[in-house]
Amino acid sequence: MNQPPVSIHPVHGHPTRRDLLKLGALGLLVPTWLTGCSDSDPDSGHGGSTPDYSATIADARVAIVKAMSDSGTPSVSVALIERDRLVWAEAFGTIDKATNTAASTETLFCIGSCSKILATLAVMMLSDRGLVRLDEPLVTYLPGFNMASPDYTRITVRMLLNHSSGFPGFDFRDAIGTAPRTDYAAQVMQTLAKARLKHAPDEMSVYCNDGFTLVELLVQAVTGQTYIQFVTQNILLPLGMTRSRFATEPFAPGSFAPGYDGDTQLPQEFPNIHGSGGLYSTPAEMASLARMLLNQGVFNGKQLLSTASIAAMARNQTTVQPLQPVVVTDGYGLGWDGVHQDGLAAAGVTAWHKNGGTFVYGSDFFVLPDEGLALMITGTSTAYRPGMLAERILLQALVERGRLAALPCP
Repeated sequence: MNQPPVSIHPVHGHPTRRDLLKLGALGLLVPTWLTGCSDSDPDSGHGGSTPDYSATIADARVAIVKAMSDSGTPSVSVALIERDRLVWAEAFGTIDKATNTAASTETLFCIGSCSKILATLAVMMLSDRGLVRLDEPLVTYLPGFNMASPDYTRITVRMLLNHSSGFPGFDFRDAIGTAPRTDYAAQVMQTLAKARLKHAPDEMSVYCNDGFTLVELLVQAVTGQTYIQFVTQNILLPLGMTRSRFATEPFAPGSFAPGYDGDTQLPQEFPNIHGSGGLYSTPAEMASLARMLLNQGVFNGKQLLSTASIAAMARNQTTVQPLQPVVVTDGYGLGWDGVHQDGLAAAGVTAWHKNGGTFVYGSDFFVLPDEGLALMITGTSTAYRPGMLAERILLQALVERGRLAALPCP
């Protein structure tokens, strides 16, 4: 199923990484399709048979190679999933320009904020076991948590996962660096102890990394395990994600895709924001997580997460909030950036989605629950616009399968 990687050489004149990170953090990367469109009825399919997706894969290869060339992205890796099988996984580009070493489907990439899905899964597993209640105040489990605003006692576990806690922002100090830190989560809690809320808890949802960092401390307080231990034992290993890991130590050269500044290889990136954005993985391994979600919490015959928890994650959390100063039409779920993705919704398709961006990496994770499809894409920049590629690939797959008669108009 894997094809030979393609070497890409950078060109100039593309949006800066800083520009794309700003847009990605706001969830404002504009959805679009990169091919022609049709006014055909999206429900006028061509039957329910399952194709081999060869046309989708061929189109995706062309689109990925072009996006890498246009943006100067050294390497990209992608996987397409259908219900309980990995349809396609492929890596493109190089991970060592000096030796022209090709990326492979086993090459690790940091998936950035897509890691929030694993933090959410950890909390939902604890909820399934009766150890955590989503609408219980956080101080019940973390009695040492406090802030300068008295309303901090109203912050619940759910508010960490749907960005409605009211925390003032993101503690950037050593959040992402060139060396690992084990005490970053404790630092965040100390920082919040001197901070005031920027809005009342559950008044509105504003994207917040610090809430997911506190999930690390919540998991440790409830289980007695570190966050990394719990996620490894309860999520990564049961899903067979044996290569996936957090950057707690330097990785072996050649095992991961480094970033580049021109032809200069950058040092390994250490995201110390483990719950918020710290996992290194591969799309082929993230495919196992997608399969579990598509199969109502079941993976290889074992129920890892309840169907009720999956449904709760996919529920729009913003509809009952009194303030929505920024229109987020996608609607935050628990962990998900949106449970209604504009580009696919225009074609009548439900998609849960999560974007992830660091200084080096850009990723997108899409799950189409009603269609039984999912896609993970990651690469060594944000400038290649992974979300746009994800839309294109999934729409093409739906056309090839007959779910859509043709690509819809943007």
